[in-house]
Amino acid sequence: MKKPDQVRLEILRLLCLEEEWIPASRLSAGRSRTAVSNHIAALKRLGYKIESSPARGYRLKSAPDAIHEIELRRVMGENPLAREIHSFDHTDSTSSQAARLADEGAPHGTLVIAEQQTKGRGRLGRSWASPPGTGLYFSLVLRPKIELHRAPQLTLLAATAVASAIERTANLSPQIKWPNDLLLDGKKFCGILTELSGDPDRVRHVILGIGVNVGTKKFPKEIAPLATSLRLALGKEPPPRALLLAALL
Repeated sequence: MKKPDQVRLEILRLLCLEEEWIPASRLSAGRSRTAVSNHIAALKRLGYKIESSPARGYRLKSAPDAIHEIELRRVMGENPLAREIHSFDHTDSTSSQAARLADEGAPHGTLVIAEQQTKGRGRLGRSWASPPGTGLYFSLVLRPKIELHRAPQLTLLAATAVASAIERTANLSPQIKWPNDLLLDGKKFCGILTELSGDPDRVRHVILGIGVNVGTKKFPKEIAPLATSLRLALGKEPPPRALLLAALL
């Protein structure tokens, strides 16, 4: 039997296929109309705006700027860097969660993402401000088959991927400040933290943590001269966070 989220994702993908009304019978696929109605109600609670009509069925009006698993799967489809997704409304640190999962055997491509972090970490023990609903805060469990001395190259690779994703989705041109920052107009909007676990001759796993200021409109005065966001750089609303993440992965 399929899990509820799998069924809701199937329904959502059908609704996204076209802008017109879709009859309830087309969404049923062996399920009762009551079951479909319940799944639609659950999607509405997640922020999807769905119209319903007894005569015409259902129509998706808009999707939320959300990073829960259903929206990520809808946007990304199948992706080897999101084989498993662990999404949180809030957590201490996505990198801490990813490290715990890695120690328990989580596979390459496990993604941990949160709307808010209470103990987001940056380089050299610094903290990373992670207010809810405005950024991308995520970590990946990577198990690359590379020599130990090559592992630091993953930080630059990740920075290049972020810059490329921002160029494609937001039409901005970030600068990479080695080793782990990305800048727009000379101000930091993204930080990367790479944490390695390895033996003398091999990498066991790498936790790649990335934080991106997406929709932040205002920063605390102590960091305001140094920090920016995609929203501030664009002067308008940035692309949805799920779309940014899909481009980056």
